[in-house]
Amino acid sequence: MLSIVCAVLILIGHAPDVTCQTGANVKALKQKLFVTDAYDYKVRPTDNQSEPIGKKY
Repeated sequence: MLSIVCAVLILIGHAPDVTCQTGANVKALKQKLFVTDAYDYKVRPTDNQSEPIGKKY
């Protein structure tokens, strides 16, 4: 019984640390990624990321 009470008190103490995303957060992220930053959906990662892709800048 004492261990259950201690566990509940610990969980209640950590409750303020919990965060979640709201609909406004999701909309703002989508706006930033797809509109503001002009996200290119055609860009994909390579299969072997340890080798250079050969593109010179």
